[in-house]
Amino acid sequence: PVTSLIPFWDLANHDHGQLSTDYDPEADATVCLAQRDFSQGEQFTIFYGVRANCDLLIHNGFVFPDNQADCLTIRLGVAKTDTLSTARLGLLERLGVTGQKFHLRRTEEPLEGGLVAFLRVLQMDQAAIQEQMDKEDTEILGLCRVEVRKGRAC
Repeated sequence: PVTSLIPFWDLANHDHGQLSTDYDPEADATVCLAQRDFSQGEQFTIFYGVRANCDLLIHNGFVFPDNQADCLTIRLGVAKTDTLSTARLGLLERLGVTGQKFHLRRTEEPLEGGLVAFLRVLQMDQAAIQEQMDKEDTEILGLCRVEVRKGRAC
């Protein structure tokens, strides 16, 4: 399998759905399954994949007005001048938060766990960091969760 451009395939516009274009080696042909029933004369659409509008713009030359996968990418880091940077980074590594690139999605879902943990660790003092480091791995994973009460994240 190789990622490639298929002549004229990009003439189909994007719509919500699932990836349905593939290569069939037995038929030696590209195959695309329709996402739904299309009427004669109606525009045929395909799903370009789960991409934020910025990625669709860069790679495909358009944005999708009702893009459920749209998000804002933010980069956060621990300042090198922070006297607790080594301790913070150690706790984040233990939590599995090794990247500093996070996504804020447009949906009603809570914030992603890595971002929640990063923000919590960033505001901790030395005693709080040490308290978390002394816990069992399963106990500190609570730093990655968002509790939802009465429809609001807290």
